[in-house]
Amino acid sequence: MSDRNGLVIVFTGLSGSGKTTVAQALKKEFDRLGRLSFVLDGDELRCFAPEIGYSRDDRIKSARLKMSYAKILYEAGVIPICAFILGFREQRKYARSLFDGAHYLECYLRCPAEVCARRDPKGIYRKAASKEINNVVGIDLEYEEPVDSSLVIDTDKVSAGEAAAVIIKHIEEKRMLDRGQGML
Repeated sequence: MSDRNGLVIVFTGLSGSGKTTVAQALKKEFDRLGRLSFVLDGDELRCFAPEIGYSRDDRIKSARLKMSYAKILYEAGVIPICAFILGFREQRKYARSLFDGAHYLECYLRCPAEVCARRDPKGIYRKAASKEINNVVGIDLEYEEPVDSSLVIDTDKVSAGEAAAVIIKHIEEKRMLDRGQGML
């Protein structure tokens, strides 16, 4: 597939910041617009390499593997929507290096840790507080806040649908997709 037509969207943010929820809302928008997309959820992809742990080095290795799945989809003409924590700058730099910058959209879904902990859809913050788990990004491991994301969306202030609309508008304004393949 030509890079000219492709797009990859990568969400970064703390656990509970809304990455999967916004990714699913964005996929619905792409479906409505006639664009083929697929949500890659970091937690779901872990089943393909359960031997990779949660240390900083393991998380870097896991991110490389997850981004290789995104690259395969991208090359097949599918828009990968990546809902990964990618809490380290090194991970985001690597992800960006795999794609033509004009067709790589990094969205930082910013949300205060207290709000993420209240949401806690997977019980991660509760388990970390009770010491059932460790190596949690944002608790045991520093979340290195992005300084160069294409978009920053405060998910404690907007709904998933509103966030998806902001992303679609950005894609249209930047002409990140050709109009010849459906709308946009």
